[in-house]
Amino acid sequence: MIELKISNIDFDISFAAIPGVDWLPKEPLGADEVELMMKFLAKQKSPQEAMLKALSGYLANKAIKKMVGSRNFSKFKNLLWATKFWAKSNHIYGNQLGFFNGISLAILCAKILFYYPNASVPFMLEKFMLIFSTWNWPMPVKIAENGQNDFEPFNWRPSAYRHFVVITCIVSVKQHILQFCGFVERKLRVQLLHFDQIMDSLVDYSHIKSDQQFGGNDHCPTKIRENNPRFRNPLCKIWLVGVKMKNAPMENNQKSSKNIKLEEYFDEILNKEIDTKIFEQYDAKVLKGWYQHIKMESKYVKWGELDGWDIQTKANE
Repeated sequence: MIELKISNIDFDISFAAIPGVDWLPKEPLGADEVELMMKFLAKQKSPQEAMLKALSGYLANKAIKKMVGSRNFSKFKNLLWATKFWAKSNHIYGNQLGFFNGISLAILCAKILFYYPNASVPFMLEKFMLIFSTWNWPMPVKIAENGQNDFEPFNWRPSAYRHFVVITCIVSVKQHILQFCGFVERKLRVQLLHFDQIMDSLVDYSHIKSDQQFGGNDHCPTKIRENNPRFRNPLCKIWLVGVKMKNAPMENNQKSSKNIKLEEYFDEILNKEIDTKIFEQYDAKVLKGWYQHIKMESKYVKWGELDGWDIQTKANE
């Protein structure tokens, strides 16, 4: 996937390497040629999953366009644009963190269009929210049983939370931002779900903010630079996670069964279930015993302490 920005507009271009010069087309490839290429690539000794996904994305989009039809395609595009804008504005867009991506929203929008082919875009947008907020998903949604409105957990704003987790990837060179921090990002979704399950007695749910901070020495949180002096000019990638506590969480002045405070208990679980496990996976798959000047650190932070992490402005978006 090639990510581009032209005139402040983000868009992606699917990329796939052709098997050889014999595959160079005289004309743009059609669906049949793309499908044939996919079958060829899939039969190789070491199939490249990224290439197959890129080609399958093309076929999926082409199939959706055909099913929607030319008569309703303009309405479909407008509905898709509206749902993308909604998802990005509420920080629930980006498949690496388990949120919506372009193809998933396209499928959902097509489904709504099939239900209401003659309806207006605003009407379909309302039905999109209503139908999919009450859809019988495979994973349980806790919103209704907790008596909240359907969209509260999706509206990421700091005022919705009083407890946070700041996850920081710290490296010394830019190459490791893409390599190590990119690996961390791909693993966060699963580890945060595991964290919610372990902390079920205290935590209702956690919601990671889908856009991140990048920075050099001036942008790494002050606490990170102070606590990690061995990084002279650290580069950081930061994720902010809002944590919705249950009605009667363990207060700071109370002791858990382990006789430790809430912050210490959170940090202990975060270090064990997120930092250590993700780093062990990276070591096994990438480092394989080699040393790199990298670190991952997850910390529990209360609402009033965000200023000390130099991310108050970012959180208030």
